[in-house]
Amino acid sequence: LGMGRSEVENALKFFDKVALLLHYPDDVPDLVFTKMNPLVSRLSMLITSSFITPGSCVTAPYDRLRQKGLFNKSFLPTIFEDLYESKEEFSDDDFLKLLECLKIAVHIGDDVYFLPSALSLEPPSNDPSFELSCVPLAFTWGGRILPHGFFLTLVVELLRQQEGEDNLHFELRKDVTQCRQEIQLIVAKSKIPGFLKMVNRKRWIEICYSCSTTRYCSD
Repeated sequence: LGMGRSEVENALKFFDKVALLLHYPDDVPDLVFTKMNPLVSRLSMLITSSFITPGSCVTAPYDRLRQKGLFNKSFLPTIFEDLYESKEEFSDDDFLKLLECLKIAVHIGDDVYFLPSALSLEPPSNDPSFELSCVPLAFTWGGRILPHGFFLTLVVELLRQQEGEDNLHFELRKDVTQCRQEIQLIVAKSKIPGFLKMVNRKRWIEICYSCSTTRYCSD
């Protein structure tokens, strides 16, 4: 087209802004979506795979995704095998980068990813591992119903925080069964380390904290 690099970049920014294409230059600079189908197909197949019984004896990865929201990159070929005609154009690495860029999933180490939208809707039965230390906090959205997806995005953002001097460090609690409306985290860097349970009540988010002491509950 006779366009220079800066002209191409400006054109991509413009068409992305007016929603004619999707481009994420900071994460997958060489990938441009003129249609959402490739991304949506993979995301929907990954999420729905946690709600079906596979036609094989290998059920552990599916149970892990449904009960804990966890999956490995090696699990993707199991569900995407029918979509790999254009694998060179849209790889599994690209897909994972986009999930992180869009705050849909978060990499939590050792080739493990957390996808909260794949969790079961059914809350776990009585959980003896969580004992409430303080009165729960409630965060509202101006008295209105929380925006769709806000709760799960908040969880992903907390897990994305880098460990530093001035902020808490959160980790996913892997020893319990999670659900889409109730997610437990570990407060890993704090003067009062403990467990955090976040509950989506539709009109507010309930924050429950469990620790070994109530000395600092006012904090």
